[in-house]
Formats: sequence, C-alpha cells, structure tokens
Amino acid sequence: MRRDHLAGLGDGVGFALGTELVCLDLDGCVSPQGVLHDHAAALLAAVDGYAEYSPAGGLHVLAHAHPALPANSQRAGRVELLRRGLVTVTGAALPGRILEPARGEDVAAVWARMAAPVPPPLSPPHATAGSLDVDRLLRAAAALRNADRFFALWRGEVDHHPSPSEADFSLCRHLHFLLGPQPDAIDAAFRASGLYRRRADNWHRCAHRGPPPLSYGQLTVRCAIACGGPTLSRPGGPS
Repeated sequence: MRRDHLAGLGDGVGFALGTELVCLDLDGCVSPQGVLHDHAAALLAAVDGYAEYSPAGGLHVLAHAHPALPANSQRAGRVELLRRGLVTVTGAALPGRILEPARGEDVAAVWARMAAPVPPPLSPPHATAGSLDVDRLLRAAAALRNADRFFALWRGEVDHHPSPSEADFSLCRHLHFLLGPQPDAIDAAFRASGLYRRRADNWHRCAHRGPPPLSYGQLTVRCAIACGGPTLSRPGGPS
C-alpha cells in the first residue's frame, strides 16, 4: 500500500484497513470556506501524519496501529477510530502534511485523552450563584425559539462560531436574556456549562490589568451585559 500510495496510485479507491494501519475519521469538520473546525485543527496539531479530505466533507488521518489502541472501531465525540473495513482514499491531501502515516504512539496518546470519561457538569459556586436554579434556567431556555442554539453552546459546541471566544460571548448573551443584567448569576450559570469545562483555566486568566483587574470571564460577562437588550428575568432567575 505504501509504495502504491507514494506513487499516486491510490486515489479514489477503497483501502482495506488491517493490522498495520488505522484511520481517524472526522466527518463534517471543514467549513464551506475550507476552514477546519477547532477539534480537527487540534487533532492535526497533535498527530503529524498523512491527512486528506474525505468524500463526506471531513478528514481521514492514516496512522500506524499501536497495541494501546482499541482492537475494534470506536467513536469518541466527533472522531471515529476505524480499525476494520474499507476507507476511500481521495488523494486530496492537506497542504503541508507528510506522506507517511502518523506514528501509532502519537495516535494512541491522543485517543486516550479523547476517549476519557467526560466529567459531570460543574455545579455553580454558591458564593456567586445566590439562589440560581440551573434546572429552572434550562427549563426556561428550552421554551425559547432559539433553544437549539442555546443548548449547543451549553453542551460546549463551538463549531458554528468563528472562535471559542465568540462562542463564550454568545452563551453569555443568551444567559443575559434569561437572567437579566446580573453578572454573578451569569458567571455562575456559565460555569455550569460545557463551554466552561472546555476551557476552565481560560475563564479565570487575567484579561484586563485594570484598574480594576478583570478575568477573561468577568470581561466577557461585562461585555455581554453592556450590549443591553431585552430580558426574561426577574430577580433570582427565570420564572
């Protein structure tokens, strides 16, 4: 397979995976403008090996097998590890990628992180949440016309936003509508979301030296409130 691939003879055919090679399959991870979604860019940054555009508008990353990888095909989030079956080889390689399959140990390390159990949602800190009831908040969000957008952000999905920071801001705007201009309540609600779990350290980093000094989270909440707009809120949260 390697000789045929390097000679350009593998385009558009089905390659049978076996004991030597595996494939990481990422469907729908490329925007119409050709921009990789965040999770695809992060995976490629960690795995240096042959990657090409797949027929499904995603990516295929070929890698050497490794004993630490599962013996059968598995899925972790938006990435599927293929161990058996046919993979279509398009030959549409990503620019700058090497022609050799990725090292098995690199893929095994990345897969171990992706397949790790997801921690349960964080509870809002009582010191700032006051009487905020997250279940009540989510029930109110479910009744909104744009509930699907809210819950995509709540789960931590950022694919439909130009950057993770803009996704953070968008969720804070949703929370402002639900909770009103209450910075502590918005902050507490955000910390219960999947977006917070994605980048918890970033939420607390210093983003404005002041005076007063502000964390990235505090600054994002302030900006969301400063935009104004209508709200559903009563004191203490959605009714």
